[in-house]
Amino acid sequence: MSEIRYLQFIGAGLNEVNRQSEALYLFDRAIELAQATPGAGFPYMAYESETQALTTPGKGSEAATLLAETLARGRAEQKAEQRSAGPRRYWPRSN
Repeated sequence: MSEIRYLQFIGAGLNEVNRQSEALYLFDRAIELAQATPGAGFPYMAYESETQALTTPGKGSEAATLLAETLARGRAEQKAEQRSAGPRRYWPRSN
């Protein structure tokens, strides 16, 4: 899982120095690894930074599509987590 984080950080650094094409490869790799690794969690930073990289060279429509897909996936994962957690209890059980 640390490899996913390293890829995200290195990609973000490349993005900051206007090397978007190299950064996009690292973000895609981080996302692939996160999807293939059980328990890795959702790679928010990779998606966020990839969107920034896409908007810089003028690929706004690709960035918008990526944001929509990411939002849909995040919402689906949140719903799945809520279903598996069961009902919330807002007060302690009485014995």
